[in-house]
Amino acid sequence: MVVAATGAAVVLAALAALSWAGRRYAAITVEGHSMRPALESGDRVLIRRGARRAGRGSIVVVVRPRIQSGWTESGPVERRLAGGEWSIKRVVAVAGDPYPEPIDRPGLVPEGHIAVLGDDPVSVDSKHHGPCPRDRVLGVVVRRLGSRDARPAAAGAAAPHGTAPSRGTEPDRGGIRPKHQ
Repeated sequence: MVVAATGAAVVLAALAALSWAGRRYAAITVEGHSMRPALESGDRVLIRRGARRAGRGSIVVVVRPRIQSGWTESGPVERRLAGGEWSIKRVVAVAGDPYPEPIDRPGLVPEGHIAVLGDDPVSVDSKHHGPCPRDRVLGVVVRRLGSRDARPAAAGAAAPHGTAPSRGTEPDRGGIRPKHQ
């Protein structure tokens, strides 16, 4: 009887741990080339949900800005990956920082915002849409998990970056595809 109770407790603890991990972390697959060379299309990365650790140099998954209006919406992002439109970019400035090259904007990044860029110069990012509200950040990349095509990691590659599907001559917007929800 004690063994059965202990086994049930272990199973419940394992389920609770998996539930907690699913709320805190997500695995995603990068699509496109806006974050080349750090991440290639097909690379898989692990993100920790939330914007708390989104500092200069971090790679973040953000709500994809609307082409015409940018990041106009506000409020917490939907936690589900499926069905969402996401971009993966590098944080280049945080609130109070001046905008770096190539973002042609006067002044400082406003409170509650970050400036993001893709590593590829044709990436669609803060150059086009201005600063991203921190509440539009789904999470911060914590590590590269691997690649769909199992290519070796580039020597000296920094933390993973993001990409999006290329569509002809359209700029690469830096997207992701969920691995798990």
